[in-house]
Amino acid sequence: MGNSEGRSSAGSSLLGRPVGANSEETRKRILDATMRCVADVGYSRATIREIARAAQMTSGSLYHYFPNKAELVRATFDEVATIAVPRLAQAAERNVSTID
Repeated sequence: MGNSEGRSSAGSSLLGRPVGANSEETRKRILDATMRCVADVGYSRATIREIARAAQMTSGSLYHYFPNKAELVRATFDEVATIAVPRLAQAAERNVSTID
């Protein structure tokens, strides 16, 4: 019998985030796994199942965080852009007159 909070008497989650999961850490782990999988095998061959395995979770749990592969890859790109673009711009500003 479940209780009114969407949890079974054993404490497992019936709805929402997996029990005991830290959502920010889990999200970062998923994004890191996505970057690795897409870099290794390309977008079309990087399956949700393989990404979930690389993130050490089930594909069902991954779908709690991202509804589909396109949204997952978009979030991964946004994460990379947020980190890389400012660093590249800063490097370019420092080295405007330097030719390597």
